[in-house]
Amino acid sequence: MCVTAEALQTPVHDDVKALRVHEDYLPTFNRLTVHLVDTRGQGITEINAGGPAGLTASSTSWIC
Repeated sequence: MCVTAEALQTPVHDDVKALRVHEDYLPTFNRLTVHLVDTRGQGITEINAGGPAGLTASSTSWIC
């Protein structure tokens, strides 16, 4: 399975109904203008709205 697909999967437990998402949600991640940022469970630590715009997560910065 693709690494991106694995990262987007949510854990499913036997006693929980399947998560429902809009039909356009997952195909969005296949667009050339979309990049999946793996925060390794730590979340985003900084959003830079000034130039250049970007974000920082897990001590790595991305320019948007």
